[in-house]
Amino acid sequence: MCTTNHQGNRKSYSEDSQNHIRRQRETIEKLKADNQALKNEMALELKDAALAPQPTVQAEITKLQVGRTQRRAPRHPPRRVSVCVYSKPD
Repeated sequence: MCTTNHQGNRKSYSEDSQNHIRRQRETIEKLKADNQALKNEMALELKDAALAPQPTVQAEITKLQVGRTQRRAPRHPPRRVSVCVYSKPD
């Protein structure tokens, strides 16, 4: 009778262990998938960051654009154009 109980405990322990290992493997696979998704997202962020101008470069571009628009201001006052309208005598 002791042997039957011992075998039942061993079988139960083995099943519990197998279930625990299965859950751990599922968790590992999920974490691997999450890790890969995060790596992909990070790669896209780094790619976007590499394409965007650096803050100092962007500041220089803005500075040049502001200077360019200020130079576009007219240097001479606009010319006045007078229009003469003549009417025909009847």
